Amino acid sequence: MSAKDPPETPGAGKGKHPKPHEAFVQPGAESTRELREVLRRRREAEEKLQHHLREAKEKPAEDGS
Repeated sequence: MSAKDPPETPGAGKGKHPKPHEAFVQPGAESTRELREVLRRRREAEEKLQHHLREAKEKPAEDGS
């Protein structure tokens, strides 16, 4: 051990660091809400994409008429 090394502490280097936790919420409530929000946004994005694809498909047919 050199003079620059910190003194050894019990349990150091074993990965047992306390994790910061947020205030307790009902188990799963927040994560469930977040997943539902992501799912809703994905559905909306998929519908929008399908709409744009249909428009793009129809547009060349109109130009050729």
